[in-house]
Amino acid sequence: KNIVFELVSIRPVQEQYEIFVNLFEKGLKTYRSAYKDNSWENAAAIFKQALEYKDDDAPSKLFIQRCEMFKQNPPVEPGQEWDGVWVMRTK
Repeated sequence: KNIVFELVSIRPVQEQYEIFVNLFEKGLKTYRSAYKDNSWENAAAIFKQALEYKDDDAPSKLFIQRCEMFKQNPPVEPGQEWDGVWVMRTK
């Protein structure tokens, strides 16, 4: 299971960060299943919503870029399973 950790706030948690975290989690869930029906645009849209609450969030921006790339170049052929692993090819 892939896990993403990001420190977003200190206690007490502000409402905007709770909304942000919920949207990010929803975006990540949608991203992880987007290969099945090529719904990369849906995942990107959710990450864009998350940026409305935390506009400097690098992980959301990165996942939007990946969604745009996968929309043009899917990570697997139709009908194949994808484990969600991202292999870094450049530094």
